Amino acid sequence: MSVYLSADPMFIGVDPGTVNGGWAIISALNGRFVACGHVAGLVQCPPGGYLLAGVEAQSPRRTDGSGAQYGLSKLLVDYGRVQGIFEAWKTPCALIYPITWRTHFGLKKAPWRAILAKAVECCPSAPVKLQKDDGMAVAILLAHYARYLYQSTNEIGGSEWKRK
Repeated sequence: MSVYLSADPMFIGVDPGTVNGGWAIISALNGRFVACGHVAGLVQCPPGGYLLAGVEAQSPRRTDGSGAQYGLSKLLVDYGRVQGIFEAWKTPCALIYPITWRTHFGLKKAPWRAILAKAVECCPSAPVKLQKDDGMAVAILLAHYARYLYQSTNEIGGSEWKRK
């Protein structure tokens, strides 16, 4: 657990996907990678210390079978749980649509391999290497996008962010 603790303010990104969803934490000061994991482990993160949570917005999609409908229901329930966790932590939450973050990073129609490569480019020490890690890779990019959103409206790095 101590690996997640940081005296620096942090950003957290979450891909609430049902199969490969993930979360990632980065430092607000320099975007340095802190930790990541699969979405089921989100509740093990320490509450507080996050300036902003970037959560990938989910919406109903067309389904082509009864199994897909069950997956959609589970996805929307997981999405609601993630939002509830941040509300309990009193952490502001930015809902970020996939088209928004993908366009920002130049990944509009990119396959999962390109998403993994961009996440490693942003956070070289992150353990995202395989397709099953794509939720964590998306979460890294969401955390960086949350940092971008926050920086565009607030100052990071001033005296108020120095360790006490």
